[in-house]
Amino acid sequence: MKNLKKVTLFILCMIMTVTAVLSFSSCKKAEKYEIVVACQSEDAEKSVLTLLKAEYEKKNPEVQITIKSFTGKDFENYMLGIAQNRKGSPHIIWTSDSYHVRWDKYFVDLRPYYEASEETYYDNYYTSMLHTAATNGEFKPTKNYKGTWNGELDTADGHEQYGSQSEFGIYYAPRDYNKPAVICNLALFDMLDKQYAKYFGAPEKTTTQRLNEIVAGTDWDDIDDLFTFAKIVAERINAIVDKATEKIENGDFTSDDVDAESFWKVKTALDLKLSWEPSYMTILTALGVDNVVKSDGSLNVQENQAILQSLHDKLYAVNRLCYSDVDDTNFGSGYTMMKVVSRPVIMAYAEKFESLYAEYDSTLQTIKIPTRAIAAGNSGYAINNYYANQKAKSKFGQKGYLDLCWDFIKFIITKDGQEVAGASGSNIPVLKSLYDKNSNGGKEPAWRQVASMQGMNHNAWVEGEELKQDWFNIYEATLRDGLKSKFESFFRSFQKQNYNEGSLSALILNLEDAWPSDYEDYLKK
Repeated sequence: MKNLKKVTLFILCMIMTVTAVLSFSSCKKAEKYEIVVACQSEDAEKSVLTLLKAEYEKKNPEVQITIKSFTGKDFENYMLGIAQNRKGSPHIIWTSDSYHVRWDKYFVDLRPYYEASEETYYDNYYTSMLHTAATNGEFKPTKNYKGTWNGELDTADGHEQYGSQSEFGIYYAPRDYNKPAVICNLALFDMLDKQYAKYFGAPEKTTTQRLNEIVAGTDWDDIDDLFTFAKIVAERINAIVDKATEKIENGDFTSDDVDAESFWKVKTALDLKLSWEPSYMTILTALGVDNVVKSDGSLNVQENQAILQSLHDKLYAVNRLCYSDVDDTNFGSGYTMMKVVSRPVIMAYAEKFESLYAEYDSTLQTIKIPTRAIAAGNSGYAINNYYANQKAKSKFGQKGYLDLCWDFIKFIITKDGQEVAGASGSNIPVLKSLYDKNSNGGKEPAWRQVASMQGMNHNAWVEGEELKQDWFNIYEATLRDGLKSKFESFFRSFQKQNYNEGSLSALILNLEDAWPSDYEDYLKK
């Protein structure tokens, strides 16, 4: 009997020990709340999110942020994978004005979260940025909103109904304010000036001198200024190539002439990034097109043939422009003198350019688009509604995933996170107070001081009025992709210089084919 008791006691002890070990192991695995964030793998994007993650975890040691990445081109495939298998999908997903409309049924309407705290009331943000995050290009507060709002309210039940889809919802939280600016390769400008002077003598004004005037704001307020400057750069590149080629063909050449010919013949003056809506919207608006997309949803290009003819003449008088499918393909490899970019990317290029142009102390400069009205976009973070009713467990207890995710997003879009992102040198804040010198004792806002470096001209992004943003999402997502493709094809036709006056109508008709015949009916839905 004693032996039986001993055996029973031993077995009980073993069970208790195993249970304790398993419990300890379980606690260990759930030591922190984990939030998985999927983001674009682009260096600038991932580096900013990594900084935000580190700062947030410092303030919230009970939370672990895990970053997963996908390439920008793979966003659609990534979301298709989530749609097919939502189990194990990320809690937060990076998206942008270009992508979200097609997928917003997988995202949580964030309006109740914005409305729950004065820190995130709508008037803290650029309204146009919030509009881009709505399905139809226009958000409306819920009827529960306690802040100031002069427009209409969404009469749905608000907090009780945030899980359902609304055409006026905010399906991702914009983190940054993306406006076109021009980034310049100073090393190439300096090389161009020296090479040109060698063959033709110093001009009255070098390209670098003109660039310095532009940064200082001298005589740079019309879109024609950009085209004129690009043409001067292109003509000097052509002159060098022609001179070097002539010397080689005449047999009166040195190795320097051979090097000059091979080096400059592959260089381009400007990449306008014309497949990106804010770029072509800004340029066409500056030229006088009264919005490419009219209020009824139709395209407004047929009646603007004269403007398009003028654009062709300005852009391709000298064929030294390029289109790159990836942002840094040409500029980052040292082939393009100037490139339109959507946000500060100097940090992403600086290290690479240091090795490309080791003899130059300064290799980058940014200049603003020379027009007051500048279109803008953004990117930000959406909450995966698969987790709408799920709880996260840790040694700290249980929390709803939605609240955990919003707390991280709230950090990103309010002062502390916006300062971190702005100071990275890769983001322009979407929070209006961070542009106000009065909020920093009359000094430049802190994020601009921290991010300041040679070549970082923040005014290139923060100056200029906003264009109306409603055109972003007034059409179905599949149509938007088609329209972008049509515009790129349209401008490529210009570049090939196979355009003539008789074919312009055909080009425009081809562009207008991006719209379905029943588009007005779609708008009424």
